[in-house]
Amino acid sequence: MLEIDSASVVLPGFSLENVSFSVQPSDFFALLGPTGSGKSILLEATMGLLPLAEGAIRLCGQNI
Repeated sequence: MLEIDSASVVLPGFSLENVSFSVQPSDFFALLGPTGSGKSILLEATMGLLPLAEGAIRLCGQNI
């Protein structure tokens, strides 16, 4: 299971604050939103390319 728990990313000129959701192993999931809403920032943080200012990202119960 992928779990995003109160994740926040702060960049110069942009912040993504308090995002929480979970995706079960058998679920299909897509991030949808307008340009500039933070979809790519959230994916980059999930991949470990951007540090979280707050919160946690867990995969199968382990922080990533």
